[in-house]
Parts: sequence; structure tokens; C-alpha cells
Amino acid sequence: MIIKIFDQSIRFSNASGLYGDISIEDLHTDKYQASTRNKLLAEALYLTNDIEKYGSGFNRIRKAISLYPTMQFKYEEISNAFVATLSYSEQKISTKQLDTRTNGELNGELNGELNGELNDRQNIVFDEIVKSGGINASELSQKLNIPFSTIDKYTRIFLKNGLIERRGSKKTGGYWILSK
Repeated sequence: MIIKIFDQSIRFSNASGLYGDISIEDLHTDKYQASTRNKLLAEALYLTNDIEKYGSGFNRIRKAISLYPTMQFKYEEISNAFVATLSYSEQKISTKQLDTRTNGELNGELNGELNGELNDRQNIVFDEIVKSGGINASELSQKLNIPFSTIDKYTRIFLKNGLIERRGSKKTGGYWILSK
């Protein structure tokens, strides 16, 4: 596997091509049976929570970048090598100006509102939600080394301001995603 990072793209290439009987056309349909080249490695990554699941990556990547209209995900076979490129034409910045929804000069965070822009710590949490494409508060807390109560407070603020949406319930392992 060769990974090349450029200013507006990242390119992954695998000299041995696609594994199994999968073709480029199959990858576009999401109706193929994925097979794992190294089952022990895939299982180890899954059990250590370094990957959520295997065999559904292309579908999940397309779904995740659909929130960013300037991003493209292309893949092709070049001389028996498989090449995937993730690129963008215009960067979407996660720090976004928000309408002030509080009355008076009250500190917005006390009411669960935001006054203007996200602060640095809120930006870190928000960026991780955007980057992950679906993450729960417990995972955010562990990954960012920020107390769960702080993550919970920020996600409630983001939710109230329409920045994120919740999928699933707290009991069934729900997670946060970027609002459309």
C-alpha cells in the first residue's frame, strides 16, 4: 500500500489490485460480497476498535463525504494496481458563525446556546464529530481525552444550535453526525 498526501487530496494505491472477484463496477453498486485478505488482521483491528466494521468501506466513505459537496472520491485500476483518491476543490471549515439566540447579555453556554463562534475546545469536539462521520459521546471522550460531562454539554449545545443530529438512542449505542 502506498499513500501519497497532497495539498487537496490523498491517494491510496495497492499494487496488487482489488482482492477477490470484485471489479470497479461492483464498487459503484454496493451490491458485492466483500472478502477479507487478512482475516486475523481485520479481526484484531475490529476488536481494538480501530475499525468499526470491515467490508463496507466504500459505501461508508461515499455516505460520509456526501455532506461535503466539494469532495470527490474516485477509484480506478491502473496497470493492475488499484488506486483510490479522496480530494476536494474547496475546503469546508468547521468553525461556522452562528446566530446569537440568547436574550440580553447572558453567557450563551449557560443556557445551552452559542454566542457567535465555537471556542477552541468546542471546535476540537465538533471537528472530531465531522471527521468521524458518526461517533458517540463515550468514544469522543476517550479519543480526545476530554471528560464525558464536557462532551455531553458540548453535544447538547451543538444539537440545540442545529449543528449535529443524533442517530439511535443512548441505550442502543446512538451516535452524533453533522446536520445536513
